[in-house]
Amino acid sequence: MAVANHVGPRALSPGLPRPNPWTLALGVVWLAAFVAGLAGLAERLSNGHQAADYGSYLTWGLWVAVYQYLIEMAAGAFLIAAAISLLRIRPMERFVPASLLLAITSLLAGILTVWVDLGRMERFWRVIFYPNWSSIIAWVVVAYTAFLIVAAVALWFSLRAPLAERASGHGWRASVAKLLLFGRRDTSSAARARDMKVVRVLLVIGLLPAIGFSGGEGALFGVVGSRAYWNSPIFPIAFLASAIVTAGAVLTVLGAFFLPGRARTNGHGVVFLARLTLGALLALLVLEFAQYSVGLYGSIPAQQDAYEEILQGRYWWNFWILHLVGGAAIPLAIFALRSASPRWLTGASFLAGAGMFSVRLNAVIPGQVLPQLEGIERAFADPRLTFDYFPSPMEWLVSLFVASVGVLLFYAGYQLLPIGAPAEAEEPHPAALQGGE
Repeated sequence: MAVANHVGPRALSPGLPRPNPWTLALGVVWLAAFVAGLAGLAERLSNGHQAADYGSYLTWGLWVAVYQYLIEMAAGAFLIAAAISLLRIRPMERFVPASLLLAITSLLAGILTVWVDLGRMERFWRVIFYPNWSSIIAWVVVAYTAFLIVAAVALWFSLRAPLAERASGHGWRASVAKLLLFGRRDTSSAARARDMKVVRVLLVIGLLPAIGFSGGEGALFGVVGSRAYWNSPIFPIAFLASAIVTAGAVLTVLGAFFLPGRARTNGHGVVFLARLTLGALLALLVLEFAQYSVGLYGSIPAQQDAYEEILQGRYWWNFWILHLVGGAAIPLAIFALRSASPRWLTGASFLAGAGMFSVRLNAVIPGQVLPQLEGIERAFADPRLTFDYFPSPMEWLVSLFVASVGVLLFYAGYQLLPIGAPAEAEEPHPAALQGGE
């Protein structure tokens, strides 16, 4: 079964492969998203938060949900890379560099989202140089910094030998490889083995910040005692489960359509990642059942009201349709019926990953839409004093800009670095993804 042709049937000129139609189409979509996002960013920079739909009562909106989604993707990608490397899953080791690159780029995109959400964007440096160590946010920044350093160094060691091989060639990629090697050209088996030992050590070190800032994001909500909906010990654990789902879904799609190599062609890598993704989705659903059942049948009225708002209120469609049906029931049904088909499992993983964004919206918004004091919504009248919220066009456009920047960062890294080098040596131009029906 052919899904996509990595290289066109004819060449533009001798030695040059015809551009992949899928790549060209996605490039056009990306350019449109980037230009539209620039318009939203220009409005944000010129008019501040005036065009946003959140206000004084509801202060966290779409951008916080986007930020959490990207941060979870970063943590999940790193955890997947660590699991593959530390458990010595040999057929999946070719996915480690892509996982580390995804972790770095998605974290940078998430930090960009936080930056545009700041009221005084020019003061971002204060949290770095004047941290409040009693705040979880200060420790999250430390975790981000440590994570980026460890992930970048681990990525370099995982690609050092492929970079050395590429540096012996010609062209701009060879020139970039020479710059990144810092003089280390040894490609022997012993050198590769030493590099992989260093990678495994770094991945162990990086587990602490990865788990720390992913679970820490859940703790930022869980420790808010004034919000009964957020004040739950399940939040940090649920964030870790959704991190695996989010990153696993992205890596599954990348492995199916973009990352070259035998793991893509025969589908083993795609099947592994998809099963990991959907297994984590099942774990998340169990955690959500525990969280919702306790919240609904507990003895805290404010908590009950929040969960009833999710299930029956103005955002019911986000939980029932986008999350449970589109992001959980359909992917799991595909998993049950087509568990050996890379093509079907890729579609299921995509739906599960997309559904995680509705989970992030449900984590952020419902905890703020109910008044903490009865009647406060009628005490004062002002357009910014409202509990009604739906993201404004400017918020959507800025989110589109952040997403397009994240894609650009990953694509740039994919082009500059030999991410699929082990696969390229085995199969230069894989034609299609094969799988059973």
